[in-house]
Amino acid sequence: MKRRAFVISALLLIFSGGSALLYREYTPHGFHEVEWEDGSKYKGEWRFGNMHGNGAYWTEKGNKIEGIFEHGKIKGIARLTGRNGDVLKGNFNEDGLNGKGEKIYKNGDSYEGYFLNNEKHGIGTFIWSNGDRYEGEFQNGLREGKGTYMFSKGNRYEGHWKNGKMHGVGIFWFSDGNKYVGEWRNDLKHGRGAWTFTDGAICEGEWRDNKLMGVAKGRVNFSEFECIETDGRIIRSDKIYPIR
Repeated sequence: MKRRAFVISALLLIFSGGSALLYREYTPHGFHEVEWEDGSKYKGEWRFGNMHGNGAYWTEKGNKIEGIFEHGKIKGIARLTGRNGDVLKGNFNEDGLNGKGEKIYKNGDSYEGYFLNNEKHGIGTFIWSNGDRYEGEFQNGLREGKGTYMFSKGNRYEGHWKNGKMHGVGIFWFSDGNKYVGEWRNDLKHGRGAWTFTDGAICEGEWRDNKLMGVAKGRVNFSEFECIETDGRIIRSDKIYPIR
């Protein structure tokens, strides 16, 4: 995104009345379009050999950045269009998008929030093209810390994340009214947790890789009972409930 001040090596031929008067080298100043041997190019304003002012720069890989340049470097509000069609908008410096900004993906996904060197980092909101939505913390491009994920089909998770997955303590509400409150590991219920049924009954126990282990204690309306999981179902007293 930056180019050092330079003198164009190609000779400029000046004509007057059809006759060649002079060949000379020149330093870009004002509005010029320049292309380098590696395929990168810049079209916009120059100041004594530096990209300076409004302009657009294309990298050798085909990415394009549009905005304000100062002394050969992008600075301030700009727009970066990747060769894959994704678009970044926000406050840029020589390291990329930093601070508050927006990313619009070619597939219809979008993110609005904070960035660090072009990566999602800090508080932000990611919306998928299928209607899923995440609001919370990011680190190095991944969901990390605390956040809420709302599924388009009605499920919702609120809690801790690590490396983009539900990890730590969190609450998962199911669209059918059931709820799990407890520990998670790599998107799976893992550790101490409590399953709440639609009738208010609560089954508490130990979970391993999404499965309720052994016999768990339950309670409803001041009465106690035991519950176990068998073939993906929680059996409690004489009732059988599917588990998610």
